[in-house]
Amino acid sequence: MNSEIIIMCERNLGFEAEHHEKALRNLRLVRHRVDREAKRFGILTTEDIKYAMVCIDTSESSITTYNTH
Repeated sequence: MNSEIIIMCERNLGFEAEHHEKALRNLRLVRHRVDREAKRFGILTTEDIKYAMVCIDTSESSITTYNTH
């Protein structure tokens, strides 16, 4: 299997995104979302960003996520 996995970890409460990156950095197809402005791994999840990333389709009772970057 050659699918790339992109980790998009929340970084609001501390260094959880950095811990994930350090633990998984040697896995061949794992990539981590980087906030280039803050020069840190992870996503600062404000309400606007959460709204942009998740769309709830109530007609099918499913949740679809969208990569906004």
